Amino acid sequence: MGTDYRSNDGYYVSLEKMINLVTCANFKEIFNLLRKSGISSPKEVYPSPDASFEECVNWIGNLHDVSNYPDEEYVDCLNEIWSLIVESSGLNLPEFECLYFSDDGYTHTDDFAFDEFFFIFDRDDCYIEKISPKGSALKSFAGMNHVSWTDIC
Repeated sequence: MGTDYRSNDGYYVSLEKMINLVTCANFKEIFNLLRKSGISSPKEVYPSPDASFEECVNWIGNLHDVSNYPDEEYVDCLNEIWSLIVESSGLNLPEFECLYFSDDGYTHTDDFAFDEFFFIFDRDDCYIEKISPKGSALKSFAGMNHVSWTDIC
């Protein structure tokens, strides 16, 4: 038996930062859309239509307060809720690739705090590579292909 390794890359944003998408100006609209969407709430019912901004932001934060690794159905539900929030924000943001919980036991990186949620965005949705003059000369001369790899020692 061998050990499998997989290399991934992307950009991450903390839950704390993403909650800032919900503002005093848009929280009523976002929660009305969530109630109408058919997405079931993973922990409790949605806040009432007359809930305050603080109650709605606390509700979102409490969704991510899990004592152990959440199951796939729970994370799928959070993904749906956050996709709607990102889409409703009015900002031209990329779709997040996944909502990542930092204690799955298989993924190790020093970038994530333990037992927290992070939003992973695809590298290509965040940055556009531009060829340099020297790279252009190499491409014209010999062609070239991008490669990524993981070394296993």
